[in-house]
Amino acid sequence: MFPDLSSYSAIEIPILPYPKEELSKIIKLLKAERPIDRPYVNIEEDVLKKLSLSGLIRIGSKRIFILDKGKRLGSALIPIQKLPSF
Repeated sequence: MFPDLSSYSAIEIPILPYPKEELSKIIKLLKAERPIDRPYVNIEEDVLKKLSLSGLIRIGSKRIFILDKGKRLGSALIPIQKLPSF
């Protein structure tokens, strides 16, 4: 019923069910060029933990580090952020 595993590729897409304003903060975080000091991140702690569990960021004691997976997702979300709301 299913094709052989070697005949296709799968991609993991994290689900981000957040209001547009919160999603804008997440995108801004994910497109950061370098680690960000935690006091400058205006995102709820539970949201940061979810991003960390998804492998998008690493939460340090003083800084938040954007992982490669997070940088790639941030780059993909930037064009989506510019789409009109419905």
